[in-house]
Amino acid sequence: MQTQVQTQTETYTHVLNPVKWDDAIGLANRYCKTIVNKGGAPIEAVRGYGVTDESIAPTDWDNAAQIIALAMCKPAHQRPC
Repeated sequence: MQTQVQTQTETYTHVLNPVKWDDAIGLANRYCKTIVNKGGAPIEAVRGYGVTDESIAPTDWDNAAQIIALAMCKPAHQRPC
């Protein structure tokens, strides 16, 4: 069964520029690494970036990075921060 993150990722990556997506994933991974080094959890990284949707609760770092990358790739008026 697909998670909400997987469904959103597949939806957005079909319409995104692959270079933009790769850049966003790279930045999101670096951001998550910073949170990991400080002893944080995936949910803290997502909330720290500004994604406040309570239905989105990543259980691992890969999902957290994808959620953050998706937020980075949204149009400016839809971004959380």
